[in-house]
Amino acid sequence: MENIQNLPKHQQQQLGQHLVNSQVKDSLSMYMNLVERCFGTCVNNFRSKHLDKYETRCLENCSE
Repeated sequence: MENIQNLPKHQQQQLGQHLVNSQVKDSLSMYMNLVERCFGTCVNNFRSKHLDKYETRCLENCSE
């Protein structure tokens, strides 16, 4: 693989921006998977707009 320092400045910047975008995308994907998994596991009562004690405790444990 070609050394990054040997690339022209504009290509180094493009590569850097691509890496940042990939990291943001990966972070958001991981966060959304966590939210979906924990919500699906812990929240099953939709009679109130507030979480009950079990759901709150379950979500806290799941997100840790």
